[in-house]
Amino acid sequence: MTNANAEQQSLIERLAGELPELELLPLCSALADLLLREGWTAEAARWRTFSLIPSTVSEREEALEQARVRLGNRPDSIVPESLTAADLTPGWRDLLEYLRQNRHAPIPQQLLRDALLDVPPPEPVQLGMADLCLALDHDMASQLILHRLVANTGLAPSACNRLGLLAFRQGNNWLAERWFRTSLHQDVNQAVVWFELSRVLRLQRQHDEALEAAEAGLGFRPDHPWGLKLRVRILLEIGGWRTLQALEELGALPDDDDLRTLCHRSPLQRKSIKAFQSATSLGLGLRIKLRQVLQDLERIEVIYGRRLSALLWAHHHDLLPAGLPVQPWASRDPLAVSEQLLKMGLSPESERGLWSAESSQVPAACRLIVLERPSNLILPKHLWRLWLRDAFVFQPVGLTFPLPGHVSFHSQQGWELLIPS
Repeated sequence: MTNANAEQQSLIERLAGELPELELLPLCSALADLLLREGWTAEAARWRTFSLIPSTVSEREEALEQARVRLGNRPDSIVPESLTAADLTPGWRDLLEYLRQNRHAPIPQQLLRDALLDVPPPEPVQLGMADLCLALDHDMASQLILHRLVANTGLAPSACNRLGLLAFRQGNNWLAERWFRTSLHQDVNQAVVWFELSRVLRLQRQHDEALEAAEAGLGFRPDHPWGLKLRVRILLEIGGWRTLQALEELGALPDDDDLRTLCHRSPLQRKSIKAFQSATSLGLGLRIKLRQVLQDLERIEVIYGRRLSALLWAHHHDLLPAGLPVQPWASRDPLAVSEQLLKMGLSPESERGLWSAESSQVPAACRLIVLERPSNLILPKHLWRLWLRDAFVFQPVGLTFPLPGHVSFHSQQGWELLIPS
């Protein structure tokens, strides 16, 4: 290992531990300079901030993970400088020597082809070669090496994670999501990968899945600053004000003054329940007809819940049997939904994600599905195929229009009740 690489590895190892502030800040500045020399401006800016503002070990973990990838210096994938012809077959040896000597110069296609067609070295060396190519901006070479490794190792999580990061770097969030999901399918106990998945889902405006992924990662690392920030940002974007208030009361908000300021911002004033009730009163005849339609309900499923306007309206007019069990799915403000359901005399169950295993099972009971408008206006396909087929559906007018096998029974104040035909 060269002196430069040894110094770089020593710097990263020292930053991974607890250090006095006077010793830590210069090291953060040194890593920022190193990243800037290699062209990683965003990562360099992050470490420059750490050199000015004190940080904790947990706050530096995510940044160190990214720095290791950028510098080709991961603990599980170091490419030793001492590799000889006896360690590598000719194609891989020539590629390694070319990268050491030419760094950012384009890799000749024949050289890369010869390496990929040659007998592959051990997995850690291939990972290190892929990291080295990525650190030197040879994205295509890194991608080809990783694809070959994935094909030969049966979707190893370490390779899938790198392919996900590479796709994210190239702006392909959809492909990055697929690689992160593949990695988690192989090994679910990867908190940082859950957060990577949450980030790309949030960028695709799949907020319910993004929140579910962030919560899954926090299940393994409850105090991870990146996970805490992701959860708060998602809740801010979908208006989960009551849940944010509860997180603050529990001391579960991240140590970030800007985010805390946003969490304290007062949400827009809503119509009072009393005003809503008086504006949507029903005649006796229509109320009796609606009660007859809904009298056999055994359970309610609330999807993308936040305000529960439709259920508040139905409860005010005594349209629902008392004490019904209610399953909230992918609520946009989970705590507010649970509190409102309890106030209505219903029995809320534990919150679930639409992408969990349970969501693929069709509830057998006679049920009412209250479907609020999702933040991204995209509904999962299995809702159409399984859930909505034989259920009563309370939804914003036209959200699933036309819904096969259903007719509109009543509409009012922007909501409609669909019943099986």
